[in-house]
Amino acid sequence: MQLTVGGPVTYRRYWTKSRSRSIHRSVLLKACLYATSSSSDILADLLSVFEGHHQLELVVLMGLPGSGKTTFYRERFAETHAHVSKDLFPNNRNKACRQQSLLEEAFQAGLSVVLDNTNPTVSDRAGAITLARTYSAFITGYVFPRDVAASIERNTRRQGKARVPDVAIYTSAKRWQTPSRSEGFDALFTVHLIPEGFFELLPLES
Repeated sequence: MQLTVGGPVTYRRYWTKSRSRSIHRSVLLKACLYATSSSSDILADLLSVFEGHHQLELVVLMGLPGSGKTTFYRERFAETHAHVSKDLFPNNRNKACRQQSLLEEAFQAGLSVVLDNTNPTVSDRAGAITLARTYSAFITGYVFPRDVAASIERNTRRQGKARVPDVAIYTSAKRWQTPSRSEGFDALFTVHLIPEGFFELLPLES
């Protein structure tokens, strides 16, 4: 794990895959991000994270198709969180209902969850956030840059059903509504893919 004091947090793949951490990785990451701030609000958030580090968590990934969301899930959360994505049930006639059902099943089982969709609008995110609140889950949002050209380039390297029509990327970009904590997020971060497969995370001001 690499930390830049007072700046972004960068982590390597070998750290995200470590099985020897006794503290929840999302808690450690939030702590590292918050610890450099003198804001009383941020420090209060930090205390609440540590005091509630056994609580459930809903992670909402937000970004265009091909922005790196699923790769981020695999590197960061695959060992600790259930994975819910509409891509996993493409033929379901009511994907929103199926998604809510899977989220609730996970929370009832005591599992934290990653919601891995484009989630471009407030209404797309609202149902999951409302449900998570009923289970007193900590809600964290990770926002991927709305870079259409980069998403299209990464999409061209996908194979088979993983590749989406370019129009899906343009449509998501057009529908995009910038997330804010007023939607119910407890924490929001931007995620940048940088060379050598690292992810750089920064608190999102909202």
